[in-house]
Amino acid sequence: MAITVKDVAKKAGVATSTVSRVINDHPSISDTTKKKVRKVMDDLFYVPNMTARNLGKRISNAVGVILPPLDSKERLGNPFYLEIMEAINDEARLYDMTTAIAAAKSFELLLENVKRMHLQKQVDGFILVYSDSADPVIEYLYENQIPFTLIGQPYQHENNIVYVDNDNQLLGKQATEFLIQNGHKNILFVTNTTHESLYFERYFGYQKALTLNQFPTFPSVVLEKPEDYLTFN
Repeated sequence: MAITVKDVAKKAGVATSTVSRVINDHPSISDTTKKKVRKVMDDLFYVPNMTARNLGKRISNAVGVILPPLDSKERLGNPFYLEIMEAINDEARLYDMTTAIAAAKSFELLLENVKRMHLQKQVDGFILVYSDSADPVIEYLYENQIPFTLIGQPYQHENNIVYVDNDNQLLGKQATEFLIQNGHKNILFVTNTTHESLYFERYFGYQKALTLNQFPTFPSVVLEKPEDYLTFN
């Protein structure tokens, strides 16, 4: 038989309303009472019904994580997305939140998934783990004032969107300087895309490092498909 709020209240010697306030971390309940009730909850292995609790609050206690269109094996197998998902899950767990993933093979299908998650109130907001110049998902979230943040510098509405990003120019410069310090002079910049802002920033860092050391710079080499790597020499 499932443990209920009444069971917790009876063993803790408090009213059921007190247990509910403890679950919601209400400031009217003393720390002593909260500790006592939470210990009983742990002893009885009681887990609050978050769905019922959030229904009244009109929140889901979940965050949507939007992956870029998984339109290639390279993107599908990119370890970055697994690592960032693990970090988001760990952080969400600290706040008793869950995560829901939105993924698809195209922007059109991805937008449908995001719309469904939003309209069905499956999540309270979104994290995009990418930034793309022609992304209907970002436009939908922005125009409908849906809470979201993204990883990577936005191409539009930069002053109105919360985002986190690496210093990609510095990364390009440091990577090039590492090769220079190890005795290399003819250094190529190899990339799998020229359509994202991080490419331009890293390539500029590459050029800057070579120019400062009076070494020649070269046009970037673009390897987009697996066969490009096999034929490159």
